Amino acid sequence: MITDRIRQRRAALREAAARICEHVVPVDRDGTEGARAQTVVVTAREPREGVTTVVVALAGYLARVRGLRVAAIDVTGRGEQGLRHLLDGGETVPGNEPAPGIEVVSWSAPEDGHGDGSPQATIERLEHSTDVIIVDAGSLRATVALQWARFAGTRLLVVDGNRTTAEALHRLGEELRRAGIEISGVVLNKRRYWVPQVLYRHLY
Repeated sequence: MITDRIRQRRAALREAAARICEHVVPVDRDGTEGARAQTVVVTAREPREGVTTVVVALAGYLARVRGLRVAAIDVTGRGEQGLRHLLDGGETVPGNEPAPGIEVVSWSAPEDGHGDGSPQATIERLEHSTDVIIVDAGSLRATVALQWARFAGTRLLVVDGNRTTAEALHRLGEELRRAGIEISGVVLNKRRYWVPQVLYRHLY
């Protein structure tokens, strides 16, 4: 039995995913033969900021509501506790149901960093058979997140509103710019209070 709290959580996730798609990830497929999928990398400054929750919400919304073919790539190496578990109806995201139209791909880095298993090759393999590729890149503490971000058309940064300071955001923005990575949008997670728009400027 689904409780009211679970229904509210599910509705909130769906609404958040819709807003993200409206403002940051506008996906409109026109059915053109040979069209390539849009690639979205979701990452965060620290672990446990909510990256996987955002990926699950986005993938579910795009597949269920928009009717798109979605490839969700898990590069965190968490196996059954990662995306596959959640998108198959796992209990970590309350009220989550198996979503049709989503292909879950578990990725690990090739030894030489190149070849068929590289981020670029993986995207190229999927981009003609799907509409959207969403990458759970985990925390930027791992170099793999930066590797995937370089090949993405859209880069979402998830920020925990309860434990992230303006100074930390400023430092992160500087580090990303030095790495040649521009952030497309910020998802403010676990927010309890209104956040001034000026704080977001630390990342742009």
